[in-house]
Amino acid sequence: MDFEQALPRKVKVTDSASLFRLEERACGLSLNSRLDPAWVRANAALEGTNYLWPALWNSLSHRPDVPRQLRCGLLITLRQGDRVVSWLDVLPTSSLCQG
Repeated sequence: MDFEQALPRKVKVTDSASLFRLEERACGLSLNSRLDPAWVRANAALEGTNYLWPALWNSLSHRPDVPRQLRCGLLITLRQGDRVVSWLDVLPTSSLCQG
């Protein structure tokens, strides 16, 4: 992937089921910025709306087998109605990068 590639500039809205999959994938790849998927499942509103926005490209120079990721800001709607801000590293093949 070209390092001069522009960041996607759209905020993506995602349901909690999709967020669970993204967090689990990031955890499975041991990506840097992510929450514990168990915490997300326990605290995210099941019918909540969550938001992701690309912030920067990230790469793991010590792990050349892992493709470059988008480090995204993440706003999660919690079961109690509150919201929390976090980070989530997402692979460029995810739907976040498409369209």
